[in-house]
Amino acid sequence: MIKQTQLINPDQKYFFTKEWQKDEKAADEDIKNGKLSGPFSFSKKLMEHLKRI
Repeated sequence: MIKQTQLINPDQKYFFTKEWQKDEKAADEDIKNGKLSGPFSFSKKLMEHLKRI
């Protein structure tokens, strides 16, 4: 007897929700449009940046 298995790991189901996919698309658009921060060579620089935004 063959047992059917799921194609998506239950621990990763969130990734395939409509909301998550919408946010992934928005992130891809931000990257495409150069809306990025960093890289930061020191965590202090990162924290300063986060306080400014």
